[in-house]
Amino acid sequence: MNYLLLLSISCSSPEEVTNQTVAETENEISVETEFEKENEIELDPCVSIDDTAAGIRFEGSIEYSDGTLADGTNTRVHMCAGACQNAEWGANGFCYTEGRLEPGVYSFKVVSFGFENHATPLSFVTIGEDDVILDKTVLVPEFSMTGDVIDGPFDAGNGLEIDVVAENFYPADEAEVYISAVDIDPEESGLPFHNLNMEKIVGMWYLGAFDTTISPSWGFQVYDTELPIGTTVKILNSSYSNQKWIEVGTATVDSDGILKTDENSGIEILSTMVLITD
Repeated sequence: MNYLLLLSISCSSPEEVTNQTVAETENEISVETEFEKENEIELDPCVSIDDTAAGIRFEGSIEYSDGTLADGTNTRVHMCAGACQNAEWGANGFCYTEGRLEPGVYSFKVVSFGFENHATPLSFVTIGEDDVILDKTVLVPEFSMTGDVIDGPFDAGNGLEIDVVAENFYPADEAEVYISAVDIDPEESGLPFHNLNMEKIVGMWYLGAFDTTISPSWGFQVYDTELPIGTTVKILNSSYSNQKWIEVGTATVDSDGILKTDENSGIEILSTMVLITD
Protein backbone atom coordinates (compact mmCIF):
# COMPACT_ATOMS: atom_id res chain seq x y z
CA MET A 1 0.00 0.00 0.00
CA ASN A 2 2.76 2.43 0.87
CA TYR A 3 4.50 1.52 -2.37
CA LEU A 4 1.34 2.25 -4.36
CA LEU A 5 0.83 5.60 -2.57
CA LEU A 6 4.37 6.68 -3.26
CA LEU A 7 4.00 5.56 -6.85
CA SER A 8 0.81 7.65 -7.19
CA ILE A 9 2.52 10.75 -5.84
CA SER A 10 5.60 10.23 -7.93
CA CYS A 11 3.45 9.94 -11.04
CA SER A 12 1.88 13.40 -10.47
CA SER A 13 3.34 15.96 -12.82
CA PRO A 14 5.25 18.97 -11.37
CA GLU A 15 2.62 21.25 -12.96
CA GLU A 16 -0.23 19.49 -11.11
CA VAL A 17 1.61 19.74 -7.78
CA THR A 18 2.35 23.45 -8.41
CA ASN A 19 -1.29 24.22 -9.31
CA GLN A 20 -2.51 22.44 -6.19
CA THR A 21 -0.08 24.39 -4.01
CA VAL A 22 -1.13 27.73 -5.56
CA ALA A 23 -4.83 26.90 -5.10
CA GLU A 24 -4.28 26.00 -1.45
CA THR A 25 -2.27 29.18 -0.88
CA GLU A 26 -4.92 31.37 -2.53
CA ASN A 27 -7.64 29.72 -0.47
CA GLU A 28 -5.68 30.42 2.73
CA ILE A 29 -5.20 34.06 1.73
CA SER A 30 -8.92 34.40 0.89
CA VAL A 31 -9.93 32.99 4.28
CA GLU A 32 -7.49 35.29 6.07
CA THR A 33 -8.75 38.32 4.11
CA GLU A 34 -12.39 37.58 4.96
CA PHE A 35 -11.42 37.15 8.61
CA GLU A 36 -9.64 40.48 8.60
CA LYS A 37 -12.63 42.21 6.99
CA GLU A 38 -15.05 40.73 9.53
CA ASN A 39 -12.85 41.79 12.41
CA GLU A 40 -11.70 45.12 11.00
CA ILE A 41 -12.26 48.08 13.33
CA GLU A 42 -13.26 51.19 11.41
CA LEU A 43 -11.69 54.25 13.00
CA ASP A 44 -14.04 57.14 13.84
CA PRO A 45 -12.40 60.31 12.48
CA CYS A 46 -14.05 62.35 15.24
CA VAL A 47 -12.58 60.30 18.08
CA SER A 48 -9.23 61.70 19.15
CA ILE A 49 -6.55 59.03 19.37
CA ASP A 50 -3.76 61.45 20.25
CA ASP A 51 -4.13 63.24 23.58
CA THR A 52 -1.12 65.38 22.74
CA ALA A 53 -2.52 66.73 19.45
CA ALA A 54 -2.10 70.50 19.24
CA GLY A 55 -4.84 72.96 18.31
CA ILE A 56 -8.52 73.56 18.98
CA ARG A 57 -11.29 71.13 18.09
CA PHE A 58 -14.90 72.00 17.21
CA GLU A 59 -17.71 69.47 17.23
CA GLY A 60 -21.47 69.06 17.51
CA SER A 61 -24.51 67.22 16.21
CA ILE A 62 -27.31 68.13 13.79
CA GLU A 63 -30.87 66.86 13.44
CA TYR A 64 -33.69 67.48 10.97
CA SER A 65 -37.22 68.35 12.05
CA ASP A 66 -38.45 64.83 11.19
CA GLY A 67 -35.91 63.32 13.58
CA THR A 68 -33.34 62.31 10.94
CA LEU A 69 -29.79 62.67 12.23
CA ALA A 70 -27.38 64.48 9.98
CA ASP A 71 -24.35 62.68 8.62
CA GLY A 72 -21.98 62.88 5.70
CA THR A 73 -24.58 61.49 3.27
CA ASN A 74 -27.21 64.19 3.81
CA THR A 75 -25.44 67.23 5.23
CA ARG A 76 -22.41 69.42 4.69
CA VAL A 77 -21.07 71.72 7.41
CA HIS A 78 -19.08 74.77 6.35
CA MET A 79 -16.70 76.75 8.53
CA CYS A 80 -15.71 79.78 6.48
CA ALA A 81 -13.31 82.65 7.08
CA GLY A 82 -12.30 83.63 3.59
CA ALA A 83 -11.73 80.00 2.59
CA CYS A 84 -14.12 77.25 3.70
CA GLN A 85 -13.47 73.90 5.32
CA ASN A 86 -15.94 71.02 5.41
CA ALA A 87 -16.44 69.03 8.59
CA GLU A 88 -15.70 65.36 9.06
CA TRP A 89 -18.38 63.00 10.33
CA GLY A 90 -18.26 60.44 13.09
CA ALA A 91 -20.72 58.27 14.96
CA ASN A 92 -21.93 61.16 17.13
CA GLY A 93 -21.98 64.04 14.66
CA PHE A 94 -19.59 66.38 12.88
CA CYS A 95 -16.15 67.54 13.93
CA TYR A 96 -13.11 69.57 13.08
CA THR A 97 -10.23 67.78 14.72
CA GLU A 98 -7.46 69.48 16.67
CA GLY A 99 -5.55 72.04 14.65
CA ARG A 100 -7.73 72.06 11.51
CA LEU A 101 -9.14 75.51 12.26
CA GLU A 102 -6.88 78.48 12.83
CA PRO A 103 -7.94 81.05 15.47
CA GLY A 104 -10.56 83.50 14.22
CA VAL A 105 -14.28 84.04 13.65
CA TYR A 106 -15.99 81.67 11.21
CA SER A 107 -19.34 81.51 9.47
CA PHE A 108 -20.96 78.25 10.58
CA LYS A 109 -23.37 77.07 7.86
CA VAL A 110 -25.39 73.87 7.64
CA VAL A 111 -26.29 72.73 4.11
CA SER A 112 -28.73 69.83 3.64
CA PHE A 113 -29.05 67.40 0.72
CA GLY A 114 -32.25 65.60 -0.22
CA PHE A 115 -34.38 67.64 2.19
CA GLU A 116 -36.61 69.89 0.12
CA ASN A 117 -37.79 73.24 1.47
CA HIS A 118 -35.50 73.22 4.52
CA ALA A 119 -33.74 76.18 6.08
CA THR A 120 -29.99 76.83 5.98
CA PRO A 121 -28.95 77.61 9.56
CA LEU A 122 -26.20 80.22 9.74
CA SER A 123 -24.39 81.66 12.74
CA PHE A 124 -20.83 82.34 13.82
CA VAL A 125 -18.18 80.57 15.87
CA THR A 126 -15.05 81.95 17.47
CA ILE A 127 -12.08 79.62 17.45
CA GLY A 128 -9.72 80.74 20.19
CA GLU A 129 -7.87 78.97 22.96
CA ASP A 130 -10.50 76.45 24.10
CA ASP A 131 -12.28 73.60 22.34
CA VAL A 132 -15.78 74.48 21.10
CA ILE A 133 -18.28 71.71 21.81
CA LEU A 134 -21.91 72.56 20.99
CA ASP A 135 -23.98 71.53 24.01
CA LYS A 136 -27.23 71.30 22.04
CA THR A 137 -28.10 69.61 18.77
CA VAL A 138 -28.46 72.06 15.87
CA LEU A 139 -31.99 71.80 14.44
CA VAL A 140 -32.60 72.11 10.69
CA PRO A 141 -36.30 72.96 10.32
CA GLU A 142 -38.53 72.81 7.28
CA PHE A 143 -39.78 76.18 6.06
CA SER A 144 -43.33 76.81 7.24
CA MET A 145 -44.01 79.56 4.68
CA THR A 146 -42.93 79.67 1.03
CA GLY A 147 -44.16 81.83 -1.82
CA ASP A 148 -43.35 83.63 -5.03
CA VAL A 149 -41.40 86.87 -4.99
CA ILE A 150 -44.22 89.31 -5.74
CA ASP A 151 -44.97 92.78 -4.45
CA GLY A 152 -47.01 92.87 -1.27
CA PRO A 153 -47.13 91.41 2.22
CA PHE A 154 -45.59 87.98 2.89
CA ASP A 155 -46.63 86.04 5.98
CA ALA A 156 -43.37 84.75 7.46
CA GLY A 157 -44.91 83.10 10.52
CA ASN A 158 -45.14 83.93 14.23
CA GLY A 159 -46.60 87.37 13.50
CA LEU A 160 -43.90 88.51 11.05
CA GLU A 161 -45.22 90.16 7.87
CA ILE A 162 -42.62 91.24 5.31
CA ASP A 163 -43.27 94.04 2.82
CA VAL A 164 -41.89 92.43 -0.33
CA VAL A 165 -40.70 94.54 -3.25
CA ALA A 166 -39.84 92.13 -6.04
CA GLU A 167 -37.36 94.37 -7.87
CA ASN A 168 -35.21 94.58 -4.72
CA PHE A 169 -34.59 90.80 -4.72
CA TYR A 170 -31.08 89.70 -5.82
CA PRO A 171 -30.65 85.94 -5.33
CA ALA A 172 -27.26 84.34 -4.71
CA ASP A 173 -28.44 81.56 -7.04
CA GLU A 174 -30.51 82.75 -10.02
CA ALA A 175 -32.45 79.48 -9.96
CA GLU A 176 -33.73 80.18 -6.45
CA VAL A 177 -36.35 82.88 -6.94
CA TYR A 178 -38.69 82.40 -3.99
CA ILE A 179 -39.14 83.61 -0.46
CA SER A 180 -39.37 81.24 2.49
CA ALA A 181 -39.44 81.62 6.25
CA VAL A 182 -39.72 79.70 9.48
CA ASP A 183 -39.67 81.09 13.00
CA ILE A 184 -37.50 79.28 15.51
CA ASP A 185 -36.92 79.39 19.24
CA PRO A 186 -33.29 80.47 19.83
CA GLU A 187 -33.07 78.08 22.78
CA GLU A 188 -34.15 75.16 20.60
CA SER A 189 -32.09 76.11 17.54
CA GLY A 190 -28.85 74.71 18.92
CA LEU A 191 -26.92 77.47 17.16
CA PRO A 192 -23.92 79.14 18.75
CA PHE A 193 -24.76 82.85 19.14
CA HIS A 194 -21.49 84.68 18.65
CA ASN A 195 -21.40 87.77 20.92
CA LEU A 196 -25.21 87.82 21.35
CA ASN A 197 -27.10 87.67 24.62
CA MET A 198 -29.73 85.02 23.95
CA GLU A 199 -31.89 86.27 26.82
CA LYS A 200 -32.46 89.52 24.91
CA ILE A 201 -33.60 87.91 21.66
CA VAL A 202 -37.32 88.54 21.15
CA GLY A 203 -37.69 86.93 17.71
CA MET A 204 -35.75 84.74 15.32
CA TRP A 205 -36.42 83.46 11.79
CA TYR A 206 -34.59 81.57 9.08
CA LEU A 207 -35.27 83.24 5.72
CA GLY A 208 -34.68 82.08 2.14
CA ALA A 209 -33.71 81.83 -0.61
CA PHE A 210 -30.48 81.66 1.36
CA ASP A 211 -28.02 84.54 1.04
CA THR A 212 -30.28 86.59 -1.22
CA THR A 213 -29.45 90.30 -1.08
CA ILE A 214 -32.34 92.74 -0.61
CA SER A 215 -31.57 96.26 -1.84
CA PRO A 216 -33.13 98.58 -0.87
CA SER A 217 -34.14 96.64 2.25
CA TRP A 218 -37.60 95.25 2.91
CA GLY A 219 -39.57 96.67 5.81
CA PHE A 220 -41.76 94.50 8.02
CA GLN A 221 -44.11 94.43 10.98
CA VAL A 222 -44.53 91.91 13.75
CA TYR A 223 -47.91 91.43 15.41
CA ASP A 224 -48.60 90.22 18.95
CA THR A 225 -45.08 90.64 20.31
CA GLU A 226 -46.41 91.59 23.78
CA LEU A 227 -43.63 94.19 23.95
CA PRO A 228 -44.53 97.50 25.63
CA ILE A 229 -45.49 100.42 23.38
CA GLY A 230 -42.39 102.44 22.47
CA THR A 231 -39.99 99.49 22.78
CA THR A 232 -37.24 99.57 20.15
CA VAL A 233 -35.36 96.45 19.02
CA LYS A 234 -32.32 96.01 16.81
CA ILE A 235 -32.64 94.02 13.57
CA LEU A 236 -29.72 91.69 12.89
CA ASN A 237 -29.03 89.76 9.70
CA SER A 238 -26.36 87.05 9.62
CA SER A 239 -23.78 87.71 6.90
CA TYR A 240 -22.15 84.60 5.48
CA SER A 241 -19.45 86.51 3.62
CA ASN A 242 -18.59 88.87 6.49
CA GLN A 243 -18.62 86.26 9.31
CA LYS A 244 -20.73 88.44 11.59
CA TRP A 245 -24.13 89.75 12.59
CA ILE A 246 -24.96 92.92 10.67
CA GLU A 247 -27.21 95.51 12.27
CA VAL A 248 -29.67 96.54 9.56
CA GLY A 249 -31.71 99.03 11.55
CA THR A 250 -34.35 99.10 14.23
CA ALA A 251 -38.05 98.49 14.76
CA THR A 252 -40.34 100.12 17.31
CA VAL A 253 -43.67 99.12 18.86
CA ASP A 254 -46.30 101.68 17.82
CA SER A 255 -49.43 102.78 19.66
CA ASP A 256 -51.36 99.80 18.27
CA GLY A 257 -48.86 97.37 19.78
CA ILE A 258 -47.38 96.46 16.37
CA LEU A 259 -43.61 96.27 16.00
CA LYS A 260 -42.74 98.16 12.80
CA THR A 261 -39.45 98.86 11.09
CA ASP A 262 -38.16 102.38 11.51
CA GLU A 263 -37.02 104.63 8.66
CA ASN A 264 -34.06 103.27 6.66
CA SER A 265 -34.36 99.91 8.39
CA GLY A 266 -35.30 96.43 7.24
CA ILE A 267 -34.14 93.08 5.91
CA GLU A 268 -30.99 93.19 3.75
CA ILE A 269 -30.05 89.50 3.63
CA LEU A 270 -32.27 86.41 3.56
CA SER A 271 -30.52 84.27 6.16
CA THR A 272 -30.87 84.10 9.93
CA MET A 273 -32.70 87.16 11.26
CA VAL A 274 -32.75 88.10 14.92
CA LEU A 275 -34.66 90.81 16.74
CA ILE A 276 -32.92 91.79 19.96
CA THR A 277 -33.46 94.37 22.68
CA ASP A 278 -30.69 96.62 24.02
